[in-house]
Amino acid sequence: MIRFLIAISILFIFSTACAQPTDSKLWIEDLELYRTNLEKYHIELYKNISKVEFEQELEQIKSNLNKKTDTDIIISLMRLTRKIGDGHTAFSLRGIETHLYPIEISKIEEQWRVIKTTNAHEHLLGKELIAIDGKTMMQIENEIGKVAQYVEMNNPKLLE
Repeated sequence: MIRFLIAISILFIFSTACAQPTDSKLWIEDLELYRTNLEKYHIELYKNISKVEFEQELEQIKSNLNKKTDTDIIISLMRLTRKIGDGHTAFSLRGIETHLYPIEISKIEEQWRVIKTTNAHEHLLGKELIAIDGKTMMQIENEIGKVAQYVEMNNPKLLE
């Protein structure tokens, strides 16, 4: 559930916090380190994604870095890392400021319901969350599924 809340935070809140121009030179160094360390330490890096696809996506991330925000780059790296699909390889959000809503939700009988909250929001307990920013929960599940970390490739039910 924490992954779901973090992903929502990143996708809907975090973008405004990191909407500053990027330092392209530093990002290129980081992206090269990302590639080098994955290739050096990952046992089966290209099991679920081909080397060609991995390289193409990494080059796509590098393209026009000066026009991307840090958040754009981070989400792209999360998406690429998710495609490795082994459940233990993840793009760390350590050190990145995020915002969490004062609620925890869970999927219960195909409905997303508020299961925990603060005293100030206790009136929300049990309520169904049907959309966020005009997107249905199914749309949100599909989008988060593309970037969710610590999920096995063969686990389609990654948010339950």
